[in-house]
Amino acid sequence: ELTGLQLSALGRGTPSLSFLKPYALKTSIRANFRLDHGATRLVFADFGIGAEGEVHALHHKFGIRALHLIGRYDGRTGRILIDDASVSGKDLSGQLRGWGNLGFGADGSLESAAVDLDLDRFVVRMPALIPGAAIPAHGELHANYARAHHQITINDLRIVRGPLSVGVTGTVTFASGRSPAISIRGQLGAMSVTDLLQDWPLSVVGDARTWVQNNVSGGAVGPASISIDLPAGALDQPVLPDNAIAIKFP
Repeated sequence: ELTGLQLSALGRGTPSLSFLKPYALKTSIRANFRLDHGATRLVFADFGIGAEGEVHALHHKFGIRALHLIGRYDGRTGRILIDDASVSGKDLSGQLRGWGNLGFGADGSLESAAVDLDLDRFVVRMPALIPGAAIPAHGELHANYARAHHQITINDLRIVRGPLSVGVTGTVTFASGRSPAISIRGQLGAMSVTDLLQDWPLSVVGDARTWVQNNVSGGAVGPASISIDLPAGALDQPVLPDNAIAIKFP
């Protein structure tokens, strides 16, 4: 059992773990494991992770009262099972279950991963960015990670949050010292103009949002196609580029 591990300190002290810098979480890890006869390879493990602290993302500080994860790993197949995971805090809460396949190189470092996750009752509160009420969301994610390309490929992400229904595919490409490059293509389900304004981020095409708010009193929009193209570092800026997000209606 390991207690009091600061993830952000690992990110500051180890260049290969620099992606952990925004996670100011005090973490405890409990695990039971079995090694092969040569004690060089993990054969099986069941583990529990707990954490509390803060996560800094999207110019927002998410306070984490409690994060819990319980899972199992089979080293012979590379499969990891997440039996239960939950997070609770003022601005972030929800539950997650699913599985993944992990691929390791000869040096033991993670080279690839594939995940299949179900998200339940997720709530994200960011009133400075999204003005709408904090409505629980449900979703599922199928994605792959390739270390050689520093990239996550989103094969399918579907989210339902009240009247909002969206499905997307795309890539997230990590960049050293900057926020990742993001390329997304997706479909937005039909919804009322009022609901659209509730989920329209304040910093995205703000002039168009203000015009719709002042000049359109009712009606419905969609379905629509969505394109998001953010170069590396764009999320580090206070306002997104005007051409970062495009929505087209048939």
